[in-house]
Amino acid sequence: MLWALIQTVGCYPAGTVMRTRAGAVVLSLSPSRTDVRRPHCRVLVRPDGSTPAPDRPELLEPLPGDDAVVEVLDPARHGFQVEPLLAA
Repeated sequence: MLWALIQTVGCYPAGTVMRTRAGAVVLSLSPSRTDVRRPHCRVLVRPDGSTPAPDRPELLEPLPGDDAVVEVLDPARHGFQVEPLLAA
């Protein structure tokens, strides 16, 4: 049953804020059907520290194979409001 849940929700459910090995901060939008460790994401902060324009979201569909999640972040602690970003 656990494996079925992971395949449905992924390792990083929608709304999870994560830091990648490359240094980007991303928001998980949905699981990847091919690899539960590589969700479809919206870039919140690029590795260089810049942020995409709100009206031009940058998406990773899914997280590239040469990158990986290294840390799950608390969105409130880092100043991210997840709900509006998921609804957009």
